[in-house]
Amino acid sequence: WRASAERRAAVIEQPGPFKVTVSMRYDYFVLQ
Repeated sequence: WRASAERRAAVIEQPGPFKVTVSMRYDYFVLQ
């Protein structure tokens, strides 16, 4: 969970639809 939070911060610093999609999928699989 902490790693995903760090990735979210990185995505916020460097906005990008592709990165956002990857982070969303990553969190989705982790939550499951």
